[in-house]
Amino acid sequence: LFDAGDKPGGLLRTGIPAFRLPDAVTDRAVAQVTALGVRIESGKRLGADLSLDALEQEYDAVLLALGLGRSLSPRIPGADLPAVHGALEVLHKARKGERFDAASAIVIGGGSTAMDVALSLKKMGLDVTMLVMEGPYDMPIPEGERDEALEEGVRIENRWGVTAIRAGQDGLTCTMQRCLAVFDHNGAFAPELDPLCTAERSADMVVLAIGVTPDTHLAKEAGLDLGIRGSIAVNERMETSVPDIYAV
Repeated sequence: LFDAGDKPGGLLRTGIPAFRLPDAVTDRAVAQVTALGVRIESGKRLGADLSLDALEQEYDAVLLALGLGRSLSPRIPGADLPAVHGALEVLHKARKGERFDAASAIVIGGGSTAMDVALSLKKMGLDVTMLVMEGPYDMPIPEGERDEALEEGVRIENRWGVTAIRAGQDGLTCTMQRCLAVFDHNGAFAPELDPLCTAERSADMVVLAIGVTPDTHLAKEAGLDLGIRGSIAVNERMETSVPDIYAV
């Protein structure tokens, strides 16, 4: 098993805050795997330290378990500004004990990853505001997480959709519109915003926590077909378009 990180565990070790999942729990899970006879080599990144061609020649089969390692970015103006960060980037830095040169942060999103980001930044001492499309009781999070964040001092502003981010003297300013509905009548994600009801919020940094997706650019470069939402396409045997290379 090849792992890109310094220690095995992937997002369990780098993408989930220690207050949710302590390293000791991940260590025990890794120990259970190695006890079965699995060899783990850390610090081996596909594309930098390993190539699919070389792995195909050395092994009878290759299984790609790349996970969801890239933060989604909304298609709005300003999403690529320097002080705008992806959720996974923030969580990785928080796990390593790194800090941000900021006193305040806006977190866009209302799921569990957004909650983890908001609480992580709050524990660093930042003033944190969450801008959430869903209503307070419609957020896609386990029961109690919203109350936990409020008790920690995180501000949660519900039913707002961010339409643009701009840089200025006050840092970054998010322009938003009242969110009337998040999904259409078929249950598809199709936010309905009211352009007549607007507001703005400013902070030193903005974190985009609206979802994650597989980072499959290396798989694409290797000639593997991609499927729904950028994932690697597989058949019923989990085999990719290249024989003896599998993906989950």
